[in-house]
Amino acid sequence: MLRTGEIDLSALKKAGVEYQAIGQHTIAAKEGKLYLGITYGTTTGGGYGDDLYNTIEFAVVDIATDKYEKTIKYDGLRSIGWGSSGNKMWSIGDDGALYLYSTGLGKMSFEKSSIIRIKKGETDFDKDWILTAPNGNSLVMALIKGGKLYYEMTSTPLKTDYSNLTASIFEYYVYDFASKQSTKITGMPLHDYAYANEQAITEIDGKVYLWVRNGTVTTVGNTQVTTVNEDGYYVLDGTNATSVFKVDHDGTIQGFAKLSD
Repeated sequence: MLRTGEIDLSALKKAGVEYQAIGQHTIAAKEGKLYLGITYGTTTGGGYGDDLYNTIEFAVVDIATDKYEKTIKYDGLRSIGWGSSGNKMWSIGDDGALYLYSTGLGKMSFEKSSIIRIKKGETDFDKDWILTAPNGNSLVMALIKGGKLYYEMTSTPLKTDYSNLTASIFEYYVYDFASKQSTKITGMPLHDYAYANEQAITEIDGKVYLWVRNGTVTTVGNTQVTTVNEDGYYVLDGTNATSVFKVDHDGTIQGFAKLSD
């Protein structure tokens, strides 16, 4: 490993805040700028779900010069991303915008989980657009293609004690930027939370593929019982999906990619 330089971010220190970190949850690059999520939390929480302020803050750094340029803020939300996840929780759309995911984890208690963006050619948050899920959701990833945004939401609200976070209660939706409407994708079963699967929604050869890993959830008395039954991918046609392949459920698929023709 070769040290190539350093970025001075000392100007971002806040007096009296016991836990401060830069880039713990989000480091993203767009058009020559580096966007670094700023965390102000507690020693006990270690920056996970313990945000002190009801404001998202990002440091903007010029990559060519390693110089800090400014801090951008988005009020009303807490925390972008979740640093321990296998999902980076940001995306570059085919429109050139950087999309960022406020998970609703921690102090947000699954309220106001949202997707926000920094548009192509800009270095500040787009305050005119936000996609906010109904309370009880956690938005963590999406695919942005052809004027559409593909994402997942729960079929039943998540509980603040996380007791149903691992249940197969998630389904896919497509949001149309022109109409500002979301439509549920049909033809496929409910699936698990995709917070650690970067390829849960992925594009290959112009087609959108959707991950499924699930169990059949039934209720016996007051207890939910889950039986695993499917692990694979579906392909989307409009707002309907059909199965492409399944594998024996001996673990969990964490995405797939096309290597070559």
